[in-house]
Amino acid sequence: MTAFTRLFSSLYKKPSHLATFALLISLSSQASADNIYHVELIVFERSERPATGDEERWGNNFHLAYPTPWLRLVDPKEEISSQEEAEPDDFLQALQAERQSINGEADLADQQASAPIQQHYRYLPADQQNLSKTKESLNGSRQLRVLFHEAWTQPFPAPEKAPALILHGGNRYGDHFELQGFIRLGVSKFLQLETDLWFTQFVPNYGQEADPWPELPIEPNETIHAASIGPSLTQTIESPTSEEEVNQDNSWDADGYEAAAQPEYLVKQIITLRQKRRMRSGELHYLDHPRLGVVIKISPLQQKPQI
Repeated sequence: MTAFTRLFSSLYKKPSHLATFALLISLSSQASADNIYHVELIVFERSERPATGDEERWGNNFHLAYPTPWLRLVDPKEEISSQEEAEPDDFLQALQAERQSINGEADLADQQASAPIQQHYRYLPADQQNLSKTKESLNGSRQLRVLFHEAWTQPFPAPEKAPALILHGGNRYGDHFELQGFIRLGVSKFLQLETDLWFTQFVPNYGQEADPWPELPIEPNETIHAASIGPSLTQTIESPTSEEEVNQDNSWDADGYEAAAQPEYLVKQIITLRQKRRMRSGELHYLDHPRLGVVIKISPLQQKPQI
């Protein structure tokens, strides 16, 4: 029995993107009062044990990717910050104008139908979280560190129709977080959870040779759209045509350009957590792993989750 398993037992002895918009409408049409659930999820890291010669060996023969369809779990704080920083001609406004020009008033009923679903998939405030004591206990251990702890509500579709819910946590390194990936939540006879999470250890790039780990995918973002990117860099920048021009323009110095293109951090190790689990509502579930752990509780929305 691991240290966390003992801790776990002692604590719980008592019982906008167009495609995204269309997916929300689809989920809204499937949602009913009896399949909306309160979800609370904790993902934590176990510190690596000192090398003894028989430590866990992690392979690198795997592929990382975000599937479709996907939905982003919304952090209201990040949403407010993005709105404050947005320019008047921000792409989101252009996208809204595009929707109106394409669909006119005909999609008003669909927008109204999707309105109830938009209150879901949003992180709830702390007073609506019920695993705070669990988080405190985990962070109180020297060997454990919480990377992600959030609660939200959502409808549960059939497992084969469940979207990938994108999440991230831990510290940020350049374009990536320590914890990234997605989960899927659906229901048939039982609630079903699928996790595809990866925990990455980064090191500063001092020019050393990079280890052969799989490429980390860029997290999808509904504010990014192919039409907003425009021509590629090679199409918009004219290359110098002579050696004299190269010497006059330091921005085209080969060494300087190569240095600027180097990432600030390199990957030291990637650890994946890929599991599927059938669950019952109202029960606390724990996914064990040598380096990561997941605690999750799913309760019908009509009943305030309690421990």
